[in-house]
Amino acid sequence: MAQVAAVYSIARHERDVNTIMEGEKDTPAPKPQKKRVWASLEHEPQTVIVQMFDEANRRDPKHKREWAVRVDGQRCQIDRIEQ
Repeated sequence: MAQVAAVYSIARHERDVNTIMEGEKDTPAPKPQKKRVWASLEHEPQTVIVQMFDEANRRDPKHKREWAVRVDGQRCQIDRIEQ
């Protein structure tokens, strides 16, 4: 199975509940910046996750930015991320 990872920077886009529920026009969502995406058919999920964190650490070595990680829910992915 293919393993896919992406690392990018994006500005925070906060909206209030009224804007969302009432379908009011909102400011356009910010676009990802400096995006890097890669995939592997050869490597296990754990390896690709390590590569992803290596890239994120290279970009933000002092962990000053807020990070978010999204996975499809495989237990091995969650375990590796929590490590």
